[in-house]
Amino acid sequence: MRMPIFVWAAIATSIIALTATQLIGLSFQLVMFQRLFGMGFFDPAKGGNPVLYQHLFWFYSHPAVYVFVLPVSALFPNYCRFLSANPFLDTVGWQCLSLAIALVGFLVWAHHMFTSGMNEYLRVPFMYSTLLVAIPTGVKFFSWVATLWKGKIVTPTPMLFVLGGIIVFLLGGLSGPPNATVSVDLHLHDTYFIVGHFHDTIFGGFVFPFFAALYYWFPKPPA
Repeated sequence: MRMPIFVWAAIATSIIALTATQLIGLSFQLVMFQRLFGMGFFDPAKGGNPVLYQHLFWFYSHPAVYVFVLPVSALFPNYCRFLSANPFLDTVGWQCLSLAIALVGFLVWAHHMFTSGMNEYLRVPFMYSTLLVAIPTGVKFFSWVATLWKGKIVTPTPMLFVLGGIIVFLLGGLSGPPNATVSVDLHLHDTYFIVGHFHDTIFGGFVFPFFAALYYWFPKPPA
């Protein structure tokens, strides 16, 4: 528990990379076998199921979002602490948040498939698992804000990216629960609401803090 929280985030990201990535490789291999050798894994005419490809694809592709977000989100506390002259609101639980997000992230893939024709009884458990992942994510978000609270905030370029990232990530987070709710997602699916949610999450949770890291640490001064 004495390791930096960035190390914990890197461990969680490594777990995703070592497990979920195999599924996207397998799905591509099955497509290759189907096209080269006529195997009907996803061809209904040959007894296959096209929805199976979506299951394999999204089982990887949703955890892949956390491959981007988890490491960089662990950098937010450093920015908030140093640029606000306020101690980071850290608890032992924070070390477990990244692992919790990574593990629950494996149980939410089918929220991309509410309109795909999969069995309807599967929608409800995936809806609840998707809403569940908002809890550790929300704890992280409020820890950033609480670190800035009553701090002496300075606004060099990295802090501007941090503040922008927090605001944009908040928009992505608030637009997530409607997508996770089956009754709402059936109407929002394949609309620009989904596009906006994804880009707010990625830009607020990865792109903005990545630029903040460039301005904050690069070029690193010589020792």
